[in-house]
Amino acid sequence: MERRYLGRRCSRPPCIGPPVVVQRILGLPPGIGRPSVVVDSVVELVPGSRRYELSDWLGNVRVVVSDARVPVRQGGQLRGYRAEVVSVGDYYSYGGRMVERSYEVGWVYRWGFNGQEVVGELGRSHYTARFWEYDGRLGHRWEVDPRREVGYGSYVVFRNNPIFFTDPLGDTIRIKLNNQYLVYSIGMDYGGEYRFACDVVNYLNQIASTRIGRQLLSTLIASEHKYDIVDELPPKDERSSVKASAIFRPHPSGGGRIFAGLLSEDYWEPVKIGVLAHELFHGYQHEKGYLKQRKFGRIDSEVEAYLFEEAIYARLGYDITSTRYGNPTTEAQRSYAIAIRGLLVGQSFDRSLYKVAIESFKEGSVSNMMGVYNAYRESIDDDSPAIIDFYPLIRD
Repeated sequence: MERRYLGRRCSRPPCIGPPVVVQRILGLPPGIGRPSVVVDSVVELVPGSRRYELSDWLGNVRVVVSDARVPVRQGGQLRGYRAEVVSVGDYYSYGGRMVERSYEVGWVYRWGFNGQEVVGELGRSHYTARFWEYDGRLGHRWEVDPRREVGYGSYVVFRNNPIFFTDPLGDTIRIKLNNQYLVYSIGMDYGGEYRFACDVVNYLNQIASTRIGRQLLSTLIASEHKYDIVDELPPKDERSSVKASAIFRPHPSGGGRIFAGLLSEDYWEPVKIGVLAHELFHGYQHEKGYLKQRKFGRIDSEVEAYLFEEAIYARLGYDITSTRYGNPTTEAQRSYAIAIRGLLVGQSFDRSLYKVAIESFKEGSVSNMMGVYNAYRESIDDDSPAIIDFYPLIRD
């Protein structure tokens, strides 16, 4: 099965029994497995001292192999090598361990269902994470869910659908698929049928391929709040608002939602990536408390988001800045172009250029040609803006 959308290929079929993939490399401390040997202050890695985690599409650790090669002989002749398997685990739907289909060689591996840590004292089917103690045999958490969703009980896990949903600590950027959600992780591959999800995963991965994009996405993913990207138009009273292609709206309790239904329209892909980066930056501002302090309707918040958007364009090799600011005709346009370019290429944040960009934004920015920001305030806070966290923007 192969589908192409906007020049990007989605070739993997839907996740029904997908192949196991290597997820991360885990070095073991001395005393577990085969320890490393220290010779004259130089660490010598002994074959078999490293462990490789192989997990399925839900993050469940299915097999653990070492870096040792086990020779395969036939008739006294060496025919090749195979991996040394040190742990095998299989699970019932909610994470209970299938004893008859699991085994470990010499030591007990600490991680299992959902990639979470096993609490051995309570059995190999009990797991712990930041927000729960979880019994995989019962399929219920031990304590009340601190972020219970409407329509689900306080002890319900995975929306009662552990085959589709996963709840590892921190995976909080979600893409809405009709009435369900796809949890995004950096570099993931979506092989389903839904074009919107395929496109958004593609755009997020391109953003994550840059240093500043990965930094932003990692912050939102590590949040205890949920950030949803939905295939919906903005609420009716906001469709004429600032970002027609996508709009971020925060949840009062934390996290937020990006209404991104217009990203499915047929226009240049780099612009869609920039639009999504812009709204994700508003999510970052909200996560860090800036939007709570400033609320909405501030030019400085928009200038920061446009700076981040321009930096993503530059890092991905798209020459958008020269198109937008290459031929200024008014004094305000010249001032804004000079300020934005200076902020983009600067090794450190320049507050004076930042102030010029804010003051000249309404008259000088092509983003305000239709006057959509005219009602916004030009206030400048004394505190440091969120964009400082990403400097330098286009030079490492």
